[in-house]
Amino acid sequence: MIENQFRVFEVPAIFIPARSLNDYPGPNRILSYIGNNRFAPDVSDLHDLFTLLNNVAEECQKPFVIAIDGINEVGDLDGFVAELRVFLEALCQYDFLKIIITCRNEFFDHKFKDLFEPQFLDHLYRVKDLRSEMSDGNKSRLLDTYLHHFQIKVSFSRNAKEFLKNDFILLRIFCEIHEGKNIGYVTDIYKGDIFEGYLIKKIDEFSTSLKQKALNSLYKICTRMLDEENFSQISVKGFDDSERQIIEQLIGEDIILRREVPSTGLASLGVENISFTYDELRDFLLAYYTVTELSESHPTKIVTIFEKIPGWPIYEGFFRYVYVLARKQNSDTILAVCEASEDFHRHFLNNLSFFSVDIQTPEDVERVKNVLKDSTSERDLRHVAWFLFRKREDSDHLNIRILLDHVTSLNDQESERFFRAMFSSSSNFRDGNWRDSVSRLLKSLKDLSEDQKLGLGVPALALALHFAPYARWDEREATLNFFAKFQLMQEIGGAIDTCKNAASVKVQSCLKEIAEERAEI
Repeated sequence: MIENQFRVFEVPAIFIPARSLNDYPGPNRILSYIGNNRFAPDVSDLHDLFTLLNNVAEECQKPFVIAIDGINEVGDLDGFVAELRVFLEALCQYDFLKIIITCRNEFFDHKFKDLFEPQFLDHLYRVKDLRSEMSDGNKSRLLDTYLHHFQIKVSFSRNAKEFLKNDFILLRIFCEIHEGKNIGYVTDIYKGDIFEGYLIKKIDEFSTSLKQKALNSLYKICTRMLDEENFSQISVKGFDDSERQIIEQLIGEDIILRREVPSTGLASLGVENISFTYDELRDFLLAYYTVTELSESHPTKIVTIFEKIPGWPIYEGFFRYVYVLARKQNSDTILAVCEASEDFHRHFLNNLSFFSVDIQTPEDVERVKNVLKDSTSERDLRHVAWFLFRKREDSDHLNIRILLDHVTSLNDQESERFFRAMFSSSSNFRDGNWRDSVSRLLKSLKDLSEDQKLGLGVPALALALHFAPYARWDEREATLNFFAKFQLMQEIGGAIDTCKNAASVKVQSCLKEIAEERAEI
């Protein structure tokens, strides 16, 4: 923001990375940083500084902005709270000075909330969730800016783009591991692959002598979490100096590890707590440690872990990545334990989107087909149907053609029952409502440009014809008119030819209407 917005509009500003304030003694860290970095080297008093900056602002007729980024990264939090209060009290006396402060929410609530409320409440605007205040256009520009900054040449499928736009930390990780690369077309984003690539990149940044030590330090954190069954945070008590140095370097980037709010009490004085920044990255690393290390060194411990995990808060994520990694590394021991779990079927279905193409198997296809054929669990049917609907790559074992082939085999009665389950939810399973959902989907098709419609591919377009008989009249007619208008196009013609094998009389009637329309033309 400072470089690309304030400078462009010539808004005077000072940027202060709060982590750098640790290099200066209290109680004048901010003033010392500003002076030492040649912003105002001859100023030794806050009011002298603010008078100078206020005069600059008046002269250029723009506010002078001071930005302090990440105040939770100041080690002496108690001392910094007192210092910041004095700083803000002085700053509020100057009309043309503004300040932007960033902080992790839990640190702000724990350490800084009382500082701002009620004393500075009238001067403060707090953004609690940046993503919730961003439009889709904001997110798209953010994605493009990241790719430009990291010099990445890539083309995303719609699903892959949406995935990254809605997960800022994952977007950052993705860009770091692909910096300066031309990675071509990306159909899907698999978190496990991104996490593994990022961890490898960060471990490689350590010197040769420290690489194994760095990995072992992370494994030591994992061991302590599993042994203590505490996955929110642990203390670094018991880590040697080199391990703490490694941990501090990882904390510095605030992607893998982060410093936590200190514990209260006399016994905890001077003891630092840490946790993983990203819960899913934590789950992945715990799973990676379990599959690559524990399964070899302590195989009996695996059984104990799987007996306990249903009661752990990490259960879903841990099971997901243990299973995915076991498939990648052909760990029969881990796979056997996973598949023996009572709720394995639920885990399998919930984690279909995490199966990258290299670990998909014909057995997965058979499992998915059986779910589509089994009408006893509408929830499972709905989950699998929509998963397959979004999988457009023929190279994947699990793709939209499985859904299309199943739907093609259904007669009218079976089709209606299937689509009723697919387009309903547990909260609105009432006669008629599911047809509104079919209509909304076809309306979204109508709202696309012609190129976008044709780019959906033959299977998706063929499914639209299967959906049409169950939509409301206007959406049904609009869909059939579209197929009639473009039936000579390769994609549309392919979809029509595919539907000629449909067992449904209603679909055959739609094809007849389209053919008659062509005859009239």
